[in-house]
Amino acid sequence: FTVSETAYFWRWWKEQRGATRSTFRSLVAEGRIQFAGGGWVQADEATTYYLQLIDLYTWGLRKINDTLGPCGKPKAAWQIDTYGHSKEHTSLLAQMGYDGLFLEWSLCGEGVTSLVNDFISKIERQAKYYEHDNILVMMGGDFTYQSAANWFMNIDKLINHVSSHPANISDVNIFYSTPSCYLKAIYLYGKRDKAIHTEKADLLPYGSDSNTYWTGFYTSRPSLKYFAVRAHVLLQVVKQLTVLSRMSDSYELHLLRHAVSTSQQHVVNDFISILSDAVEVCTKKISQYLSILTPSWGGSRRPKGSQQFLVCHMLNISQCRFSETQDSILLLVYNPLSIKTYHHFTLSVLSLLKYKGQFTVYLGSFIAPCTYATTTDPLSISFPFDISTPLLTYCKTDFETVSVIM
Repeated sequence: FTVSETAYFWRWWKEQRGATRSTFRSLVAEGRIQFAGGGWVQADEATTYYLQLIDLYTWGLRKINDTLGPCGKPKAAWQIDTYGHSKEHTSLLAQMGYDGLFLEWSLCGEGVTSLVNDFISKIERQAKYYEHDNILVMMGGDFTYQSAANWFMNIDKLINHVSSHPANISDVNIFYSTPSCYLKAIYLYGKRDKAIHTEKADLLPYGSDSNTYWTGFYTSRPSLKYFAVRAHVLLQVVKQLTVLSRMSDSYELHLLRHAVSTSQQHVVNDFISILSDAVEVCTKKISQYLSILTPSWGGSRRPKGSQQFLVCHMLNISQCRFSETQDSILLLVYNPLSIKTYHHFTLSVLSLLKYKGQFTVYLGSFIAPCTYATTTDPLSISFPFDISTPLLTYCKTDFETVSVIM
């Protein structure tokens, strides 16, 4: 039996007790249960980014390793219903130590005898497209299979009838396998007979039918896609600040292709709710870590770590409730990238602001000047300014209100 998505395995595992867990570990050690892929879920290959994929597999594989040890480590991956295939995803899997990836790439009678004949004919047709004699028949599909006992019983019957069918004449040897075992058979064939061609190009865009290509899928629901990326950026900031503040924490990253692609609206609403909760958790952690990293400000005698920071999530439309209601502001702009950045910001304020001091950059005990340029418009409540921030550091400055007499 092959397990693919660690999230569902983990939910099942938490409900089990000693005897069941011991039996499961034994089956894994014997190779009778194997993991394919092992990511938290099976990742989308079209609209994800490198760090998202890495975090997805890191979290899933960590759960497998912590639960089952080295025996549970997957050697091959399987994508059940990917919306296109990316060579970069394969490259990442190769760098993670996987030996292969499987997916369905489709090229353009009710009686037992009829079914067996149809099956053998299908295998013979399929064999024409293989460079070796190992033909893969994949069983499984999204929203398709239920009642596992009935399916295994029917597959057992199919194996028995095909093996004993007169028309077969022993040309087709059918048996259960796993992605890892199949990959090993192909490897031995290539080593024994001849090298096998490898496909290195992308299989994008996804085509589900003749002249039916999912080109709109990659750009649909842009706001939700932006929200997912934004949430992942906050996650990276939390991880970095966890290290810089010398604190430890644990968190889960849920990345599922349907969250940013093909879901119905009520499912999208649920994903937005989940993402919003995750963003709230990240925001609180960011405030906590920055309070530890940042020296007390404004002459305050409060102990280090007592000051609270708020994250303005609506700066893309120049809205920040905190800056609109306060007479003085301590502003931090953090750069989580490994390169220097230059950004333009606009704060929404009640009245004109001015700088109380020079911008400074903090990284541990290191302090350096941070360049900036500013413009002010007394007729507007928007306060624009530019900030250049070094890599993995944050800019800090104080603002105070200025009365404007017209």
